[in-house]
This record gives sequence, structure tokens and C-alpha cells, in this order.
Amino acid sequence: MTDPVTIMLVDDDPIIYRDLAGILRQWGYDVAAHPAAEDAWTALQAGARPDLLICDGGLTAMPGDELRRLMAADPALAPIPFLVYSGAPRDVDAGTRFLLKGNFRALVATISDMTTGAR
Repeated sequence: MTDPVTIMLVDDDPIIYRDLAGILRQWGYDVAAHPAAEDAWTALQAGARPDLLICDGGLTAMPGDELRRLMAADPALAPIPFLVYSGAPRDVDAGTRFLLKGNFRALVATISDMTTGAR
């Protein structure tokens, strides 16, 4: 039996944070949820190594783009796939994927695509 794929979820909306984490767990993923990019960054610096990081595109204190840049500058974190999941279309940096919130079929397909071979 293989270990479940680990997803780090970062979203400052408590409803999305709770509900999406619950859905991902129901789908069999191990989820580490964080309400802010700063919290996720602290966990990553402490050794967390998710198979995928899903980040709200509209975070305020530390935007998801900044979290991605910090990760890209660290050789241990740069390879972690990064998905921006947002309610509004936006441009993302190279090495980052984007998906609109609410399309769960696309989310499942994207997670599967981005974590193939992770475990």
C-alpha cells in the first residue's frame, strides 16, 4: 500500500479552507491546511514537503506569488508543484498552474496530473 499524496492547502477564507480540505481528505489525500501563506512558509521551512501546494490566488498579507517565489529560490522547495486556485482569472509565474475555484472535476484532474508519480 502506498502512502497518500500530501497536499498543502493555503486559503484565508475559512469556508473554503474547511470545506476544500474536507473534500480533499474524502478523496483520499493527506491535507495540511494553512490560513495564510506565512503559516505555510513556516511549515515548509520546518521541513514539510507536500506533493502539491494549492494556494488561494487572493491572499492578502503574503500573496501566493510571493510564497511561490520564496519556494522557487530554495532548491529543496522549488520542485514542489504549485497550483493557484482562485475565484478570478490571473496570470501566474512560470512553474505555476492556475485553476478557477468551483470546478471540482477540473480540480480532481489537475491534482491527479500534478501528483502523478508522487508516491
